Amino acid sequence: MTSVPSAPRNVTVITKYNTLNVFWQRPKYEYSKNIHYMIFWRRTSSDREYQQTNVTSSPYLIKGLAWNTLYNVKLYAANHIGIGNSSEEISAMTHKGPGPYIRIEGITSALESYNYTGFGKVAISCMAEGNNATRISWIRIGKNGEKNTLHAKRNAINYMKGNPGGWKADLFDRPEMTNFPHKYICVVENDCCQTKMSSPLEIGYSPAPDGACPSSGVLKPIQAKLIPSKTNVKVTWTYDRDPEDKGFSFKVGRASPKYIYNVTRRSNEYTIPHLGVYIIVYKSCI
Repeated sequence: MTSVPSAPRNVTVITKYNTLNVFWQRPKYEYSKNIHYMIFWRRTSSDREYQQTNVTSSPYLIKGLAWNTLYNVKLYAANHIGIGNSSEEISAMTHKGPGPYIRIEGITSALESYNYTGFGKVAISCMAEGNNATRISWIRIGKNGEKNTLHAKRNAINYMKGNPGGWKADLFDRPEMTNFPHKYICVVENDCCQTKMSSPLEIGYSPAPDGACPSSGVLKPIQAKLIPSKTNVKVTWTYDRDPEDKGFSFKVGRASPKYIYNVTRRSNEYTIPHLGVYIIVYKSCI
């Protein structure tokens, strides 16, 4: 009698980090010397189609799976007649190991209510974990669905103290004013692992009133201190540096701004000489 083979026997799955090593024994009834096996797997919580591969012998290693995720695995044996019955479906959980991995934990912005007012740039941060997250890019989606890829600067990744493998990537984007709202997606790539993408973060736009200063999240204004002496005044300042900054200026005078001083972004103090005893330092939006 010639028929399809019976199901593979004694299927077992051994997990190691983000891989599943599948073992089995040959069917009790093969009905052919030449048989092969069809392995199917998918996330337990997913309703998508199974991924599949064909092999000729046990074992088989399924690679590149998600960390800390439950998977279902089943096998079929097939010969020249057709495909036999499925083995019992096996569930197995992957787990995070010490090797290369990447995982995006969240994407956020310091902009108040995620609203851009026209000052500076849109500042977006992507928090993630992974000891090999070496290539960061961003996707900006306009109101009509058009996509632009924005490449991160080399110094845009900052590794977090006290959290081995944790890092934060920052984007400073000058948006297209006529194309709001924008949606931003953080994309993390490395040869070690599958590409990861964050959920979209939407940024709206409401122009600030005339004469208004930047709200939080624009990484301005500068916080300055004045240290006066008899005829000189030392100005010191701190601010969150934007990789795109080229410098800034401040104005000094009596009744009206008289002098304009331009300072590079590498500086954090400046001494203004020979001003006399009465000066006014005017604040301005930078």
